[in-house]
Amino acid sequence: MDSGNATIAYYSRKIIAAKLNYDVHDKELLAILYLEGPKYTVQKGSKNAQANVLSRQKEYSRKPTERPRAILKTTDEGMEYNHELLATIAIKDAYTEDECATRILKEPTNEFRIDQQGLLRFKGLVYIPSKMRRGFVKEQHSLPAHGYQGISKTYNRLSRDYYFPGIKKYVETTVTNCDLYNKNKANRHAPYGLLQPLEKSIAFDFIIKLPGFKEPITRVKFDFIWVVTDKLIKYTEFVPYKESSTAKELAYAFFKIIINRYKLLEEIISDRDKLFISYF
Repeated sequence: MDSGNATIAYYSRKIIAAKLNYDVHDKELLAILYLEGPKYTVQKGSKNAQANVLSRQKEYSRKPTERPRAILKTTDEGMEYNHELLATIAIKDAYTEDECATRILKEPTNEFRIDQQGLLRFKGLVYIPSKMRRGFVKEQHSLPAHGYQGISKTYNRLSRDYYFPGIKKYVETTVTNCDLYNKNKANRHAPYGLLQPLEKSIAFDFIIKLPGFKEPITRVKFDFIWVVTDKLIKYTEFVPYKESSTAKELAYAFFKIIINRYKLLEEIISDRDKLFISYF
C-alpha cells in the first residue's frame, strides 16, 4: 500500500432488462449515477405534507435550488423583457453605491433582512437605494395602469411595497412638477367666468386758484391742475394747465394726453355744466 492506491475490492450488480437497451456510453454512466446517487428537491404545495422518507436520506437537502430566470420571456405578442427581473438586477447593482445598503449587507439588523432574490427589505418593504429614488418615483407615477395619480394615492401605493427615507417628500416633488398631471387633473372648483374687458371710465376735476409757475422748457405759465382719475384702478394723473384755456383747448389736450393713454372711453364723469360739455 505504500507504493500508492490499490484496488482491494470489487462490486458488481445486474443491469435490469430495461437498461440493457441503453447505448454503450449511457451504460457506462450508470455506474457513476449509482455511486453518486440521486438528489431530490421537495417543493411543498398548499396541502402537501413533509416527505418524511426523503428527509431521512443523508443526500436530502432542505435548501431549494434557485431556478434561473430569463431576461426575455415569450408572450402571446412575441418576446418581451422580464421587467421584474431587470428591476431586481438594477436595484442590487445600485446597492454597491448606497452607504446604508452596503453597511446592512455586511451586518444585517433585526429590521432589515435579505430575501431570496438578494434584495434588502425593511419590515418586509423593498429598500430602494439613493441612486434610483428620483427616477423610481417618477416611473411609478407615470405608469399607464395608474394614470398619473395625485400625491396621496401615489404615496399610499408605493409605501405598501417599497421603503426609503423621505419617500413622501420625493412623491410630493415629483407629482407637483409633473406637467401631464397638472394639465389633466380634475378641477375641484366652480368653472371660471369668461374674461371681461376693463372698464373704460374716467373722472376729471380741476384744482384752481393756484400760484402761477412756469414750465422750465416751454416757459408757459400754469396756474391750475387738471386731475384725471381711472375709476377701475384709481390711477390718478395730474396735468398742469392754464385757467384761461377754453373748452375747445381743453378738448384738444384731452385727446392728446388722455385718449393717447386710455384709447376710447365709454364714460367721462365731470362736475362741469352742460355749457362746458357742449363746447368740449
